[in-house]
Amino acid sequence: MARWFWVWLHRWAGLAMAGFLIIVGVTGSLLAFYPELNAWLTPELFPGPHPGKEMSLGALAQRAEELAPNARTTTVFIGYTGAAMIEMEAAPGATDLDFSRIYLDVVTGQELGRVNWGALPTSRAMVMPFIYTLHYSLALGELGVWILGFVALVWTIDCFVGFYVTLPAPSERSRKGFLSRWKPAWLVKFSGSFYRATFDLHRAAGLWLWAMLLVYAWSSVYWNLPSVYTTVMSAIADFQPPQWAQPASRRPAPSAEPMGWEKADAIGQTLMAISRVSMASRSFGRSGCRS
Repeated sequence: MARWFWVWLHRWAGLAMAGFLIIVGVTGSLLAFYPELNAWLTPELFPGPHPGKEMSLGALAQRAEELAPNARTTTVFIGYTGAAMIEMEAAPGATDLDFSRIYLDVVTGQELGRVNWGALPTSRAMVMPFIYTLHYSLALGELGVWILGFVALVWTIDCFVGFYVTLPAPSERSRKGFLSRWKPAWLVKFSGSFYRATFDLHRAAGLWLWAMLLVYAWSSVYWNLPSVYTTVMSAIADFQPPQWAQPASRRPAPSAEPMGWEKADAIGQTLMAISRVSMASRSFGRSGCRS
């Protein structure tokens, strides 16, 4: 296929991806400081460390359901100092909720606020959650994930196209070797025109950072199109798909009512303690063998 076609394809693929990559890049830079920015925007939701015994995860989940009887807890996040973020959904038979997260004081269980996580920001508390969803799905839900996955796949392919168009065109008349003719592509000539300097900077930066850009592009495919990623990796390497990408096994319907949050939390703590003891025993056994 003619070289001009690959140059044309590289140019238009880059232009088509530019807007998406700018959105993902800017929002990703903000998300690197998500806890700090979120606490700065909404200090009322994050009281910080204060004296008192923290409630257990089960107690926090149950407290949230007491405060919102028409909802049920799905996840408890405790990564914030002094506060817990409880993810909730409408209880069976209840009307839709006007919030999806409720913040609780981890010591007193007092409600700190409610947020409709990921919706258009109508308050300061919704700014960072909206930026989060904008980064991962363009705030479009599953459709946005597919769009970003397609962009990531095009980006991955374009990495190889861009690399190819930097290679010197085959010429039988040239007496220089391949590397000598390719060397200018790695350099920037600032003494030329602005257009030439910009072109050289684009080409040279793409070559010097090529491996890193490919990792970014292909890892984006992993996050947004895991089925494509696992199919390709399984074909070229001994790749074990992650647990969440494997087909879910069917479980029989429970014959009894689910246990309460506090009981589930107590059982989880017991199993974690047993696991720690087991891991410590294995570690001691290995160190004993080495000695």
